[in-house]
Parts: sequence; C-alpha cells; structure tokens
Amino acid sequence: ESMLRSIAFLGILGSCGAFVPLAGSPSPSTFSANGLTCPVHRPLLRSGRGLDAKGGRPLAGGLRMGLPSVEVQPTMDLLEKVSAVGDDLPDAKELEVLLGLLVMRGEAALGPSKREGLHPLVLPLSKDSKTGDVTGLLKMPLKPATDLPVVRQSGKSLVLLSPSMKQLIKRIVVEEDFNGSDNAKDALAAAKGCGVDYTAGEAKVSPLGLEKFILVKVGPFADLYGWLAADWMGKGKQEEALITCARAAGLIPEWGAQHWVHSKTITEA
Repeated sequence: ESMLRSIAFLGILGSCGAFVPLAGSPSPSTFSANGLTCPVHRPLLRSGRGLDAKGGRPLAGGLRMGLPSVEVQPTMDLLEKVSAVGDDLPDAKELEVLLGLLVMRGEAALGPSKREGLHPLVLPLSKDSKTGDVTGLLKMPLKPATDLPVVRQSGKSLVLLSPSMKQLIKRIVVEEDFNGSDNAKDALAAAKGCGVDYTAGEAKVSPLGLEKFILVKVGPFADLYGWLAADWMGKGKQEEALITCARAAGLIPEWGAQHWVHSKTITEA
C-alpha cells in the first residue's frame, strides 16, 4: 500500500525529467552573514485536517496583520489528496503566514500546479523573479504532511531552507526585527497568530549577534551552520569549526550539504 501511495503521489505531482538530488552542495561563498535574502480540483474535505469542524472552511481565513493577501487552499487540497487517510495536514494558518512573509519579501506566490522543471516531490510556494529560484515544501511520500521541510530549488540544486514552516517563519521575523524593517511589526503580529514566540527587540539586544541568536533561539539552519564553520576557520579556530560541522551534520543528517561542508573543513584543517 505504501508503494502504491508513493507511485500515486508522483503521478499526481507529475514528472520533471531527471530526479534532482535532495541535497545541493553550496559553496562557502553562498553563506550570507545576513541569513536568508528572500528574501486542483477539490477533494472531499474532512474536519481535523487543517479545516474547521463544520467540514470545509479553512482555518486560515485570510491574513489581517498587514501581510500580503495569499491563497493557500489549493496547496492544502493537494496535500489532502496525497496524504494517507487519517494523516493530519499542516496548519493552514502557518502556511498562509509563511507564504505571506515570502511575498512580503518580494517573491511571487505560486500555485501547486506551477511545477514545470521542479523536483517531483516539491510543492511550490513562491518564486524569486530575479533569480528564478523557487521556494516550496518537500512532501516525502512516506512521511506525514505535518513533517514538511521548506526548500529552495535553484536550477537542479535543492537546498534545505528550514526543517519546518514555523521555524522559517520565526527566522524571517527575527531578521526583519533585527534589521529594523518597516514590515517587522506586521510580520511579528502575524507570526504570533500562529504560535511563534518572540519579543520585538530580543535579537537586537542579545550579545550573540543575529546568526548565532537564530541558531540558539530559533533552530538549526544549514546556511548559518555553514557560515559559522567558515567564520571559525577564518579566525584560525579549527577545533571550533569542526565541532560546528559535526553538530550541523548531526542535527540535519538527511541532507548531504552538511556532510560536504564537514569533509571540506576537515581537509582544510
């Protein structure tokens, strides 16, 4: 049954030619000290899966916190279709807030059918009009829809942005607040609406600095661990760099980029 579901999932999402590797190998030059720069037909609806108990109305009824208005129901519908019976769906409000934040940062929202050239397991959310990079959700056939890493596809490379939607929401909010963005207040209000715990100004007054604050207070991010390892190496602290790489590989074991950075750092050390 699991195999049939996997086949059905790939059939629904379509084919994009060659199977793109799950982990790109970014060069150290791509590690930005500023973090992220990003800055269907409807199935029968069931309650308890991102919908209200009356059977059909999305829990996320539209952003009212100053973020751009976005539509996530087609993506929720597709996740409903490809998920196992009884599986929970991700929180529709989290998805709406994340997409609203991506659009706020200048990306264009994409529907789940805009999949030409994408990895067969990626559900697109938004596209960077300058680079063409697509941000989306990685839906593994044998994992529940509540376990959806956020990824970015650039050409044939797929890079992990965040292990979860909520973790990326919090990171974006922290960055906007730290940088004094005009959108920071709206972003924080929307994030609090889906359970993100952060106080305005918290990162700014922290002695950790932005990148380390995010790693300590928000969660693991592949690009920031790569930046931190490179920073340690630049200061001549090889032991600290190797410890950082080993920790990153342990926290994000399924993605080859962390192991590549680790092996490269060992070679340089």
